[in-house]
Amino acid sequence: MLLANTKQQPLEVHSEAIAELAVCIRRHFFNPEFLEHFGITPVYLDETIYQSGLDHDIGKAAPTFQQYIQSKIKDNENYEPSGEDTRFDINQEPLHHEISYWLAGHKIDSGLLPKNIYLEAYLYAIYWHHAKPDRDNDEQDIIRDYIRCNEKAIRENLKQIGQELPTLKLYSIPEHFADKTGKVFKVTAEFNHSFDSETAPELFGSIQKRNITNTIVRLCLVLADRAISALSADKLQSALKQKDYQVIIEEHHWSSENLYPAVDAYINQSKTLDPIRHDLQSRAAEGLARFDHITCDGPPGVGKTRIALMASFLRQKQSDVSSPLIWICPRVNVCESILNELQNCLPDTLIHLKTGTSSTYICNGETLQDSEQSKADITITTIDQMAKCLLSHPDLGEISHYLSASVVFDEFHELFEQPVFTPIFHELAMLKYLQGGRNITFISGTINPLMLQLFPKEFSVPVKCPSFNSSTYHVVASSCPFGEHGEPLINIGDNALQITNYAKSAQISTLHQKKNAVIPYHSLYTERDRASLFEKLMTQCNAECTNHPVKVISGPAAQASLNISRRNGFIEIASPESTLQRVGRTNRFGEHDKASLMFFSDLEKIKNKKSLTKINNKIFIQQGTEYLAGAFHEYLTLNFKHQVSLTISELAKHYYRFHDLIIGNDIYLSPLELFSFSSAIVEDLLSMPEKKWQEALSKAEKIMKEKLQESDFITIQQIQEIWKESLSDFVQESQRYEIISNTGKELSSLTQRWRRSGQLTMLALLSKSQEAFQKNHCFEPLKKLTVNNGKTSTQLYLRGRSLYVTAPILTLYLSDENGCSLNLITDS
Repeated sequence: MLLANTKQQPLEVHSEAIAELAVCIRRHFFNPEFLEHFGITPVYLDETIYQSGLDHDIGKAAPTFQQYIQSKIKDNENYEPSGEDTRFDINQEPLHHEISYWLAGHKIDSGLLPKNIYLEAYLYAIYWHHAKPDRDNDEQDIIRDYIRCNEKAIRENLKQIGQELPTLKLYSIPEHFADKTGKVFKVTAEFNHSFDSETAPELFGSIQKRNITNTIVRLCLVLADRAISALSADKLQSALKQKDYQVIIEEHHWSSENLYPAVDAYINQSKTLDPIRHDLQSRAAEGLARFDHITCDGPPGVGKTRIALMASFLRQKQSDVSSPLIWICPRVNVCESILNELQNCLPDTLIHLKTGTSSTYICNGETLQDSEQSKADITITTIDQMAKCLLSHPDLGEISHYLSASVVFDEFHELFEQPVFTPIFHELAMLKYLQGGRNITFISGTINPLMLQLFPKEFSVPVKCPSFNSSTYHVVASSCPFGEHGEPLINIGDNALQITNYAKSAQISTLHQKKNAVIPYHSLYTERDRASLFEKLMTQCNAECTNHPVKVISGPAAQASLNISRRNGFIEIASPESTLQRVGRTNRFGEHDKASLMFFSDLEKIKNKKSLTKINNKIFIQQGTEYLAGAFHEYLTLNFKHQVSLTISELAKHYYRFHDLIIGNDIYLSPLELFSFSSAIVEDLLSMPEKKWQEALSKAEKIMKEKLQESDFITIQQIQEIWKESLSDFVQESQRYEIISNTGKELSSLTQRWRRSGQLTMLALLSKSQEAFQKNHCFEPLKKLTVNNGKTSTQLYLRGRSLYVTAPILTLYLSDENGCSLNLITDS
């Protein structure tokens, strides 16, 4: 009898049980209608999972593996699937999943698999159900040499398994099959990864569908493998006979009985304190609890954290499943702010703060040292920790907790500014969506409509909550002088906040201030010092201290999820999302009837950031979203060149108006917008005293009203005629002609230029994802493949996954029904 492990499970029983359980796991977690809508056929997916379950361990038929298992049983030791054992030399012998992969390739080559399966996902799951060994020698040579030496024994063992489990269909392999690699192991031609702004989102969607398919198959296989491998041989036989797999799944289900009573108590308590606010938040939460809304859009101070909690509570009531809560943040700073908020509103719950630097359990304000507190009510973590769960083999089991939980992506707009995490974020979100579109919430005050085009429509139609802040902001946008180290040379005064784009410039700005009057806050501090400054911020700038004269000078660290407020804000223009987020720290609670906002920038720096570098004639690479920041700078200065009085809601409308223009939802400017923008352009072109300019402007406004006569349309030519007539008494004819001509050209190209900036930003994000994958330390380096014609092709490789496709160890060559080649990019 061939054994699968030291539990002495028969190999054929082990494989069949895992195949059946893996399919049950898929059906437990993923909704067939949503899979179908996404382009994944559930029947094909289940067959793929079943076949990978049957074949994932066929490499254990190798005689050396059986000898290895017998020696482990004899010595009463547990089996090490990774081969980390002194009796097993991975530089001389392949691991069982590598042999399984080779045999699976033969199975494809011989036509022994059902036609309607996802071949790439089948191979991906078989190889990656264990981690890749770190060895010096070439995998293909090791596998081939081993099979040549042990071919007869392997064939006999496979025949024995085939008699017990005929569905394996591997007992009739030909002689010398180690050398008959067939089309499965042919090397591909060079992979062309160039794309443009029109095809980039479509290509990204196609790639992500393949990545997600591969992830689902691998996840179901690994979870089933770990659950079955933990059983005794007798319990395994019983499970296979009775088919009680749902019991096994429920034993690994993660739930929280304490969370929702605590959330209910919190909601009822705050309901009595502010009924109007509670009612508006409840409406937003009810919208999110429906399957067709996932995203919550609310301005600063609206209570988005509370809305997310209320939505999770409503979903729990609808499903009667007490799912724990996983709160995913873009940065550690955001985690710390959410922890502070959730501790205050849900003190009796067990909260797990899990970041790259710490793993802490907290309840009732006390830090718990018990290392066995593994099932928290709420887990607050970062996107990089979730990426680790998805990509690394040891942590993959935690994805089952993720699928069992209610998930909140907080300040998710920031994830679009971290290209290396964009595909991971998309994949994590889609895994939850494919469960049925429930138990997932995106929250942000700046939802980034441009990037939400990468998701299904349920993500891009947000639930909006109106602002409770009716205060007036005096808003102006202008350039300002900067020092030699990039620090803005402005005097912000007392009870003010300055946020710059770089931590270094914030630190230098702090040195110009009186030390006892300013709180600096940025990422360059040590963790201990940053924690001390965070506490000072929260005690001196909270809702009870809004008249405190202290100044805050910060880098980007203070732009999101900080419940602090200063009366006046000095905001360096960044991306549209970051810029508006920074506004949220100014008069956040509406505590002052009037506040001021100054948007500033280094005009020369913004102009330089508009330059693009072309790669392969089609791919544009740039630093983050700085090109779009340049367009937003232009939009703000055209609208707020002179001080304008606005509410926070009216300011948010400008943010969404800008996105309408760059996405192309409405590429036409209204008459008032055209006239306003033309005024700013003309003023810049003129050298005229302020008094004269105001006279010319008043005359132009009067002519504009006469020409418009309540019409909702005006042409650029008509705008030019207005300025030609209004400037006749102030400017010579030759100069007037030049000004009017330049104004018309600028207005004609304005919306097209902004729309192009949106296209290039999307393209830059997706192409920079590729660049970031190559450089990021947690990924394996770029691999080189030698193709048939002798040329060298480079392929992006990420622990078995690629930005373009995901398949493991070998380069594969398959043909579709029409005979066209399908390139599956893999490691070689």
